[in-house]
Amino acid sequence: MKKILLVCKETYSYPMNFVKEELTSLGYEVEALFIHSSEALSEDDTYVKFVERNNDIKIHSIQNICLEYINGRNNLDELIDYEYLEYVESTYCAEIPLSLLQISSQLFTTPYHYRFYFRHMSESEKLYWVQLLFKYCENLLKSTKFYKICDLDIAEIGRSILLQVSQKMCVPYVSLEFSRYESIVLPTYTLGRKTDEYFVDFCNEHKNQVEDTYIKEVDKYRSKQVIMNADYKHNQTSKISGNPLKKDLSRLAHSFKYIVKTIPDWFKYHRTPILANPFKALCFFFLWFLRERLIFNKFFSLFEKPVLGEKYVYFPLHLIPESTTLNKSPFYPNELSVIEAISKSLPLGCKLYVKEHGAMVGERPLSFYKKIKTLSNVRVVDIAFYNDPKPWITNSLGVITLSGTAAFEAAMLNVPAIMFGSTFFERIEGITKIDSFQQLPEVISSFSTPKKDNKISLALYLKAIDHFGEKVQITWLIKESERLVNERKSINKKLRAEVTNIIKIFGLN
Repeated sequence: MKKILLVCKETYSYPMNFVKEELTSLGYEVEALFIHSSEALSEDDTYVKFVERNNDIKIHSIQNICLEYINGRNNLDELIDYEYLEYVESTYCAEIPLSLLQISSQLFTTPYHYRFYFRHMSESEKLYWVQLLFKYCENLLKSTKFYKICDLDIAEIGRSILLQVSQKMCVPYVSLEFSRYESIVLPTYTLGRKTDEYFVDFCNEHKNQVEDTYIKEVDKYRSKQVIMNADYKHNQTSKISGNPLKKDLSRLAHSFKYIVKTIPDWFKYHRTPILANPFKALCFFFLWFLRERLIFNKFFSLFEKPVLGEKYVYFPLHLIPESTTLNKSPFYPNELSVIEAISKSLPLGCKLYVKEHGAMVGERPLSFYKKIKTLSNVRVVDIAFYNDPKPWITNSLGVITLSGTAAFEAAMLNVPAIMFGSTFFERIEGITKIDSFQQLPEVISSFSTPKKDNKISLALYLKAIDHFGEKVQITWLIKESERLVNERKSINKKLRAEVTNIIKIFGLN
């Protein structure tokens, strides 16, 4: 019987309850791994409910290495095995240095985000945690022969380390890559760090075999008034206005209730850096609440309206910390430095329009926007001026993004785009992937040159994702799975269809 390991973390654990049930019914033997420290130590609801619902399978967690880490907190320099870490770097990190691998975790990237409830970790603290994770993943994969490892997300250091070990041990690790078109999701065997070879090979083989059906899809997309991905309507990405005060207070109370529950663990585990500081978290979410209310107030002055007819390059901000900036664009997690570089590269008479991400409203300190506004050729634009990405893109000279959806949307609308990170759609004509700020002036200047229609390239991309992908509304999937788990209900027809598509992406149908 083929054995499958399901990787679980936080809310992405909820759908895995039903993935496990479906895989079991197909004859697979299933085990699960909870890869994050907070679940292992604090016994988060996602973990507890998964264990309760799936007591018939073996469930792994990293609790023991978390405790080992905590117990060794006063002797880290003595416990770090540099000989082992050198072995790790030479054996598992040929393509990605150990230091760069660490960028996949918000625990290790506190200089690049605003969640101050995680404290800055010393190099010793980081290395010892990496050492323990590598040893754990090695032992797990050596002790059990898995046919395949399956996941729904790509972020966090535990996943990155598990991938490196699994690749060396020839155990396929498959997760989800979002095509950014019509909620179509693809398999990735690299946690999205680069475009998978299967996809590259298909595009090379079919570059002269593009059917009219896909060209018509491009035309249909361009004729739409609203292009926002339907799945974004289920989350905060599409947010452009504030909630009623009662709703925001309810959300704040829910956050506070969850955080207060973690206070005993914070003291129990000696204020370890691998757990969030609950007192700072309370402060953070209260500040978020206040800033969000302020930003959506009509008298807020740091965001400004676009100037009619002004030439501009469009840079939509990203959700930070998340996989777009940490896994896919590991050399560019500091958006302020990217904005400053673009500002230096703009031609005469051109502005940079910076727009906040809906889900980040309230998370960044106001000083972030004030710093941007000191750049004379940059505007921080009103998030609510348009209710869809299309006019922001079509009115611009071009789009710049780390590895966000805006580059794909721009390509679909035949607007040039620059991208720093790695995505499957980086192969589309009109998207220029760069790896140095020094390339910015030349590529931005090309925005003004006549554009070649990129329909054939787009049609090839749509053909490829149609061939390999399945439709999965991931945000809806998580929310519906959470509801059914909390209500102790069985899978329903609509959710089963989504889970079936996930299993197809995993190649297990």
